[in-house]
Amino acid sequence: MNVRYGDCDQAGAWLHQSRWTSKKKAETEKYWPISIPIPPAAPDELIISLPEDCLITTSTVLDGYLGPYIKSWKPRLSPLLVLCVFLDFFRSLQPILSRTAEVVLTYEALRWAWCSVNTRSVFLSRTPSHFLSGQDVCALAPFLDLLNHRPDVQVSASFNHVTACYEIRSVAGVQRYQQAFINYGSHDNQRLLIEYGFVASGNPNSVVYVDTELLQQVLGGAVDHKVKFLRENNFSDNLTVSIDGPSWRLMTVLRVLALPQSSYPHWKAVLLGQSVCEDSEQWAVRTAWTLCQSLLQDTKASMEKISSLLQHCDEPTKEQLGVVESLRQEEQNILDSCMRELHVILGESSLTQPEHG
Repeated sequence: MNVRYGDCDQAGAWLHQSRWTSKKKAETEKYWPISIPIPPAAPDELIISLPEDCLITTSTVLDGYLGPYIKSWKPRLSPLLVLCVFLDFFRSLQPILSRTAEVVLTYEALRWAWCSVNTRSVFLSRTPSHFLSGQDVCALAPFLDLLNHRPDVQVSASFNHVTACYEIRSVAGVQRYQQAFINYGSHDNQRLLIEYGFVASGNPNSVVYVDTELLQQVLGGAVDHKVKFLRENNFSDNLTVSIDGPSWRLMTVLRVLALPQSSYPHWKAVLLGQSVCEDSEQWAVRTAWTLCQSLLQDTKASMEKISSLLQHCDEPTKEQLGVVESLRQEEQNILDSCMRELHVILGESSLTQPEHG
């Protein structure tokens, strides 16, 4: 393995990874922990190169002791599920398990395996195996656990077929003695917390989500038919607000909800960007403000509950609650900012509970 720059909080984790890469016959003499000074990385310079042997692919699994069982399973499994390997078919592995399959292969084990695949996979297109079904485009890269995410960092990452390595390059470069970050993607902090267990300060992708259940709660059952219409047209998800205001998708949804039932033929046109009358637009903005107000009340209630729990918990739990608290604080800031933006748009208009006609 050729690592230009990396970070490891604990020496034990670094040693464990070093032993693992040694077994994979990777070059470990250039495997540096963060405490050892190394030259800075120039723009577009390689910061990490993982030989293919350091990646866990479907071939790794099929060539291992699980291979015969997976190859014999009908119907054929998808490559992603083979990487995950904790599935119902594992009951067929009873001969190689020291305990009953139901005890070993629990829901918690499945969740752990799925999260590992979901958060530690890289794109690697491979020739499909006739033992599997579907595209084979994922590989696990355990070493990437030692490289941290920062939302404002840009990197380029791909598999180099000439060197047979998965390579990550820094777009802007890395200064001497500074930690080299990578970018997991344009993730908001809620997703980072759920999938990776942390939040990023100053995250430009941060948003607060608005679900259709909240829409129905605020507006009542009169919008049920429209919510069904939105779901059928794939417009019921990814409705958000940011510090700059409601997202385009959310405002489009609210404009549809502002229309009377009699204008059903025009609903699809509004989804495609057609404007609505001034009264409907004002209703949509007022409703956005009401949704933010409801979310803000929920956020404040959650923060009060977290504050209470922090007074009576152990250190590990306190650390986890602290991360959740920071996410909730960010949500409060976003909602406050969004409501101010909406107030400016409405001017002197009344910001009361919207009435749906």
